[in-house]
Amino acid sequence: ARNAGLDVAHGEYIMFVDADDYVKGDICETLLKAVYDNGVACAVSQLDIVDKDGKSTTKRKISEIGNR
Repeated sequence: ARNAGLDVAHGEYIMFVDADDYVKGDICETLLKAVYDNGVACAVSQLDIVDKDGKSTTKRKISEIGNR
C-alpha cells in the first residue's frame, strides 16, 4: 500500500504513519522545522511504545539517531 501511495503522491515530502500510530497535532510542523534548521533531507521523531494500560516507554530518541 505504501508503494502504491508513493507512486501517486505529489509534493516535496512524504510522511509515513500507520493506522495504530498516534502523532501530536504539530508533528508535521516540528519535523519540517527540523529539516530546514539542520539542512537535511529527512527527519525522524521520537518513538514511544505504549502498552494496553497506557504506560509509555521511550525506545529511541532523536539525539540517538543524529545527522547522517
